[in-house]
Amino acid sequence: MIRLRILAVLVLVGLLAACGGGGGGAAQGGKTFSIDITGDLTLTLSPGDYSANFTKDDTAAPLVAHVLWFGSSQQGRAFTIIFYGEQPPAAGTFQLSDGLNTDAGAVSALLVDNAGESIQTFIPGSGTVTLTQAGPTYSGSFEVTLKGGAFGAGPGAAEQTITVKGTFSGVSAG
Repeated sequence: MIRLRILAVLVLVGLLAACGGGGGGAAQGGKTFSIDITGDLTLTLSPGDYSANFTKDDTAAPLVAHVLWFGSSQQGRAFTIIFYGEQPPAAGTFQLSDGLNTDAGAVSALLVDNAGESIQTFIPGSGTVTLTQAGPTYSGSFEVTLKGGAFGAGPGAAEQTITVKGTFSGVSAG
């Protein structure tokens, strides 16, 4: 349960610290991305209403992670891919860690949707993330399955499954 809280805090901090969300429909600073969410929640995240960042987060020290974040504080939604460890990830293909593994080298994903009547949180299920790298700039793709929903909102509300598929390019690690 503590690991779930740490993951949720990382995403919620990102939502609150987001740089304003919107960008008028164009990619910001050369960043492009397209993320489709299907299943029990259906959304598309793309530049304009959403932004992308890749930052080191050591606010929960000694737990250190590099967080690839796609979201908007205005929309109240964020999808993150979390690479645990002191150093940013190298190019490669990564399997999502089972459960809520926060050990160095583990990779996790999380979606928080605060746009509806209750906060929905989806945590790791399975999937892969592929990164390419040119200096501090990352591109890549992913397909992950997450499970969760609106915890405490009634029978079955937290037993949902979503698939998150996407591509991104031009996201600099900072």
